[in-house]
Amino acid sequence: MKKEYAKKFLKDFSPILDTHPNLINFLPLLDVHNNESDRGKILIVCSFLEKQLLEIIEGYLICDKKEKDRLLEGYNAPIATFSSRITLAYLLGVISKAEKEELEILKKIRNYFAHDFQATFGDDKVKHYIEKLIFNVPDSVGVQAVSTSSVAIILKLINRPHYVGKHRLKHREWEY
Repeated sequence: MKKEYAKKFLKDFSPILDTHPNLINFLPLLDVHNNESDRGKILIVCSFLEKQLLEIIEGYLICDKKEKDRLLEGYNAPIATFSSRITLAYLLGVISKAEKEELEILKKIRNYFAHDFQATFGDDKVKHYIEKLIFNVPDSVGVQAVSTSSVAIILKLINRPHYVGKHRLKHREWEY
């Protein structure tokens, strides 16, 4: 989301944003999410999570915009997909195993909805995925379970770019 839109939308939230600036895109996401169809909800949150992973990975990698863009952006970039970003973030150690597993389940649900125009949260395959969600409120089902899990993982990752940036990779000389 554009920061200008977010700032305008969030003018009532300025005290929160003063202390938690990374929420600037999250609160408008909730507005869009809450006005979306069930199918749209999973597509929107996974898109947001994919962008979060990009920011986390970019924050950790060596500062070289040209090389990062070649690796992370564009149609043929090797780390341009949600799946590859989940894997790389996990292998770099910037997301936990539990976070990786949750993201993988959300990705499967997203893919199911993206590739089956008749998909519903009542489908057995979707129910099976939902049962595996870790960051879910007990007894929530269907789109509620996915929304709860999505918001939980988004909030777990919201400040991650800042913290991984403190441990950004650097070039160094290697022994031979």
